[in-house]
Amino acid sequence: QTVQMSRNGRWLLDAGFPNFSARLIDIDSGVETTLPPHNPLHPVNAVADDGTLLTSTPDDPNAVTLITPTAQTKLPLPEKILSAAILPNGQKLYALTKTTLYQLNPLQELYKSETPLIGFSPSATGNEILVHNGRQVILITPNQTTQIHESPEPILELLLTPNGQTAF
Repeated sequence: QTVQMSRNGRWLLDAGFPNFSARLIDIDSGVETTLPPHNPLHPVNAVADDGTLLTSTPDDPNAVTLITPTAQTKLPLPEKILSAAILPNGQKLYALTKTTLYQLNPLQELYKSETPLIGFSPSATGNEILVHNGRQVILITPNQTTQIHESPEPILELLLTPNGQTAF
C-alpha cells in the first residue's frame, strides 16, 4: 500500500516507503502536498476523488486520520486497523480490523467474522462491499450478507467494480 490513486485518476498518494514521508500529488496540476508523518509500521492509506485522505496515525495503530483541505479528524477503533477505504465522493469511510469491518462515519459495525479477515472492497456508492478471509468472499449489501464464493486457493486481494456488479 505504498501508492494509492483516487478512482478518478486525479490524485496520487505516495506513502514514501521506506521513509514514510508521504506526498499527495494532484496529477492535473502537478502540485505536491507533503503530509503529516504516519505510522511506519502500519501504513493505511486511502484517497477520494476530491483529494480527501484517510491515513494511519503515528501514535495509534487503532485509529486513522481523515484529512480534508480544512480539517484533520482522528477516528479511533477498539482494535488495530489493517486497511481503510474512502468512497470516491469522500462521504463514507471504512476500516477493517482483524475480525470486523466498520463504517467510520457514523461508527457502526458492518460485518463481524469468527475467522481473521484479510481485505475488503466497497463499490463507488458503498451499497455493496466485498470482504474476505483468504478463502471465502462475502457480499454485504444494505439488506443482507451473503457468501458468494469459496476458493480452494488462498485469496490475497479482491476488487469490486465501482457499480458493484463484478468482483475480481
